[in-house]
Amino acid sequence: MAGAGTVWLVTGANSGMGLEWVSQVLSLSNTTVVAAARPTDDFQDLSSLQHDFHSRLMIVEMELLDPSTVEETKLVQDAHPQGIDYLINNAGILGSYSDVAQQSIDDFKQVLLVNVVGTFCVTKSVLHLLRLGTKKTIVHISSNAASLSRNHAYIQQEGLTEANLALSYRASKVAINMETSVLANDLKAEGFTVVSLDPGDVSTGMWEYLLQNVYTETSGTQTRQPSLTPRQSVAAMLGLTLRLSTQQSGKFFLYDGQELPW
Repeated sequence: MAGAGTVWLVTGANSGMGLEWVSQVLSLSNTTVVAAARPTDDFQDLSSLQHDFHSRLMIVEMELLDPSTVEETKLVQDAHPQGIDYLINNAGILGSYSDVAQQSIDDFKQVLLVNVVGTFCVTKSVLHLLRLGTKKTIVHISSNAASLSRNHAYIQQEGLTEANLALSYRASKVAINMETSVLANDLKAEGFTVVSLDPGDVSTGMWEYLLQNVYTETSGTQTRQPSLTPRQSVAAMLGLTLRLSTQQSGKFFLYDGQELPW
């Protein structure tokens, strides 16, 4: 069966999309998951999964910007000396999602530090384990908000759109896509596959925030609604991830496999 005998590391695994990744990967035969989440997060749902899957699920505390992350990877190495096959870089923050006038410098710094630098810290800390694995696959959970050509197209539209919002978040996801491209180039000789995936408009806590604070009747911004559940989005992304080859490395895909413009 697809996914047999593989080890997966999923960040931001305590809730939402990350928790769904953990659950669906464990539903495959002979898979093992290392679920990483911040020490301050609620581990109740992960603990419930661990009760069901026992040694197939390892829970580690991992703060993206904390040097102790490296210490946690030592625990992962001890548990999986054969290496890791898949890294799902899912962890990240939304930030203020404000217009330019309201965009604070502190928010900008924090979003870039967590989403960009933090993600790279995780990748770098486990790269030696990915080199030992058989699949050598890195998936960055990105967003259509990272598409420069898509954002540029909004300039020609009348009325307010969301294209003037969330500079910190958009910039961080653009940078994540560049991480994908740079890593794909750097690791191509070693047989790595590195991609960015847009999960689509998914009904998560992020969307609840947007519906309450951005897509309101008084904001004037064109309203959007989530079209996918976390289960639907992750099922599609998981299927796509299992089908990836080195020929697709360095690309940006929608959850359904459609290649997206940079």
